[in-house]
Amino acid sequence: MPHINFALGQNIVKTAEKSGAPRFTSKNVAGLISYSIAKLDPSVVARFAVPGFEIEVGSLFAFTMYADEDNKNDLGVEQVTLQIAEDAVKSHASARAFVEALRSQFNRGAWTRHIPAHCPRVRGRSTYLTAAGGVDEMNTCPIDPRYDVPEEDWLVLMRDGQRYEWSGAGALAVLSVKYSEQAGKSTYDIWLEFQDEVIGIRRMKEKLAADLAEGEAAGRGSLKKHEARVKQREELIKVLEQSAIRRGDGL
Repeated sequence: MPHINFALGQNIVKTAEKSGAPRFTSKNVAGLISYSIAKLDPSVVARFAVPGFEIEVGSLFAFTMYADEDNKNDLGVEQVTLQIAEDAVKSHASARAFVEALRSQFNRGAWTRHIPAHCPRVRGRSTYLTAAGGVDEMNTCPIDPRYDVPEEDWLVLMRDGQRYEWSGAGALAVLSVKYSEQAGKSTYDIWLEFQDEVIGIRRMKEKLAADLAEGEAAGRGSLKKHEARVKQREELIKVLEQSAIRRGDGL
């Protein structure tokens, strides 16, 4: 079975050469460099090749690595994106089975669950419930990767897209799942991304600072509005955590 081996932080050219992949299409757009392969044979397996954190993913449509000259890190790979082929997840059952297989790999390895700062520290079903106990269709927090989402919740949640997140080996792994229906046919978009966690945090902080500075310069009072939103979110997190504790889903 052919493999594409990869890791983060190493020079993108050397990573491509050592990967075992027969070919890559490379681009350089204003210093953002990508190496990609599309329309992969179903037998090809991409492997995150870090001891203790190995993850293998098959049924790929595309595999893409990114590096940025602005990082000043010898063009170290900062992100790898795996797009799953639609033919591999044609139904709700096959999509759920695919996600379950990936979750099992992460949960067996040395990865830890990642909970973003804007999310309550809860587990189980409470990771996507409102304070009142209803399914939050617009949930913006990752689902507990050790929780098996029941079918009735899955069909509600995945219409708007959901994700699972893990942290380990300096990487943030994000599994995104979304489906749509047309003429009674379900179509799934499933992506798995491995991001350099330090670079990702730095980029988010830089973007937020730039957005706030732009808003302040335009007289929109962006800083004060942002502080109000943060406070409001902190209060909501407390309510969600208290509700989860009452259900037995507290950490």
